[in-house]
Amino acid sequence: MQNSSHNYHFKTAEDGVSRPHREDGGRLTLSVEECAEMLGVGKSVIYKMIREKTVPFSHMRFGRTIKVSRKSFNEYLRSIGLL
Repeated sequence: MQNSSHNYHFKTAEDGVSRPHREDGGRLTLSVEECAEMLGVGKSVIYKMIREKTVPFSHMRFGRTIKVSRKSFNEYLRSIGLL
């Protein structure tokens, strides 16, 4: 499935779930686990920041699942000198 108004397409992962990917092959979102790993903190730190509304990057809830905007997260990493 291709969406001509955006630079992404849907790709089916090994688990059989179709997720949006950028045309350059990267995913549009990160998991809380991935963010925690990149920052060198535990998942609980990220969940606490989200719960307390102190998280400095965009995130979305899908039921109990939280996804973080890759673009917003990368901008945050640049602002603190980690990227």
